[in-house]
Amino acid sequence: LLKVGTWIAVVVILTATLCYFLIAAQFEQQTLKRLENYVTERGQRENEIFALAKDNHALLKTVLMEQLQSPFNIDPNSAFDYLFQRDSDGVTRNRPERFDGTKQSCVYIGKSLPITDEIKRQVLFFYQLTTQYGMAWQNRFVDTYIITPENLVVLYWPSNSKWCNNADAHLNLLEEEFFWVSDKQHDPARTTTWTGVYYDHVAKKWLVSG
Repeated sequence: LLKVGTWIAVVVILTATLCYFLIAAQFEQQTLKRLENYVTERGQRENEIFALAKDNHALLKTVLMEQLQSPFNIDPNSAFDYLFQRDSDGVTRNRPERFDGTKQSCVYIGKSLPITDEIKRQVLFFYQLTTQYGMAWQNRFVDTYIITPENLVVLYWPSNSKWCNNADAHLNLLEEEFFWVSDKQHDPARTTTWTGVYYDHVAKKWLVSG
């Protein structure tokens, strides 16, 4: 009886051990399958926002080119001077008494840029477009901006409306990743491209921009 009992105990232990490893392997496979499905579905959902941004870029580019080629029916000098001013550090920004960052784009024009009538015309176009489309897109994107190689930016960012004021006179937008990532050297195909995760030292936030 002792021998029989010993063998029964050994068989029970081996059977229990085998069942444990079988159940653990099955549970691991189920967990990995659920994780794979989650990652796939999450990737598809996350990709939608990038696809939407790409479509938004294409739309804004089309509208921008159309407006730049259309006649400008108002005096750019009076309209520009009404909205913007050159500050004591030489940078041109919004006039504070006529700026509401929740409803308007901010403007930063580098101190070394001669502000010609053409620059004024472009800035007014950019100001109008980023405000209009930025307000429409803010439920999906925190900001909408246009940058030019002349070291100027027009930015609609209602949750960080002081960005242009906080950017100092030494800022060189051409050295920022959100600018150079799309230049001809880094994007020769001239398609929508994305930055890596970078630190915006003016906003003091980690961002990804396209």
